[in-house]
Amino acid sequence: MSKNKTRNQPLVTIAIPTFNRPNLLLKALKSVLKQDYYNLEIIISDNNSLGDETENILKPFLSRKDIIFYKQNINIGALSNFDFCLQKASGKYFMWLADDDELFGSEMIQSLVKNLEINKEIVVASPRWNLKENESHSIIMPLRDYMNKNVLKRAIKYTWKSDDSFFYGLHRTKNLRNINFPVFLSWKQTIPTYWCYSYLYQIILSGKILCLPSNANQWINNNYTKKFDPRNFNVPEKNARFINFLKFKNSFLGFLFISARRLNVYALNVIFSFKKKGLFFGITIFLVSIIAYLRDIILLILNSNTLASIFKYILK
Repeated sequence: MSKNKTRNQPLVTIAIPTFNRPNLLLKALKSVLKQDYYNLEIIISDNNSLGDETENILKPFLSRKDIIFYKQNINIGALSNFDFCLQKASGKYFMWLADDDELFGSEMIQSLVKNLEINKEIVVASPRWNLKENESHSIIMPLRDYMNKNVLKRAIKYTWKSDDSFFYGLHRTKNLRNINFPVFLSWKQTIPTYWCYSYLYQIILSGKILCLPSNANQWINNNYTKKFDPRNFNVPEKNARFINFLKFKNSFLGFLFISARRLNVYALNVIFSFKKKGLFFGITIFLVSIIAYLRDIILLILNSNTLASIFKYILK
């Protein structure tokens, strides 16, 4: 399908922060270039990957006017790289795309823009979330949007059962820039998957979130890449480090770590509620967060691996 040549379309920026995954990056970029939308700006920010492989694989595309490539002089961390992309964006609308994920459906951007243009109360329009566990198995995740006019009801719904899918939706750029990247109280505060829940909570407070119901447009989350450079699996010590990480997740210390991380998210959301929406709002979210956190702990404990690790730790 040829691109829609309507030059009056609002500019859309799609940003791909990347690090050490040139082949996956190429796959992500090609999925963007299949979009049937004329007015695109594509920003790729390489977080100081090793060698020249990323630049070499992008060479055939860098003569295009719609692709802007940056290579950081030093590794600035994932969070700063995400923020760098946002600050460099010129578009009215903005989307992040992980370097190992893909867009599916040539009319996706066109559909998302149409909804944002029609309804000014919507701050994010998101496609369906396709969670791909391997090359042959994927799951279309449950439809979850936050379109209630009542901001407290949106906040309660997100607090009770949140996910990070609309992080990779199409945002109003101006709205994103008015939202702070939270200081996550953790030694891993620079990892996007740690702070994004509180980041998204602030977006919930700022407006409605729409998720398009059609399966024709999807954000494909290639979960099996595990956010690691695939080349590392051929390096014994790095492969062992990844295996140890998986063991840690099911250990007693892993249980404590995950519990603390979730408590941190709930605490930040409560703080944002008091600061941005006042006393009644803050107290309500505080009470919902306590119940949700207790539920999370019970579910974690009931996990057979976690339960076995706890007993093993106690009996030492």
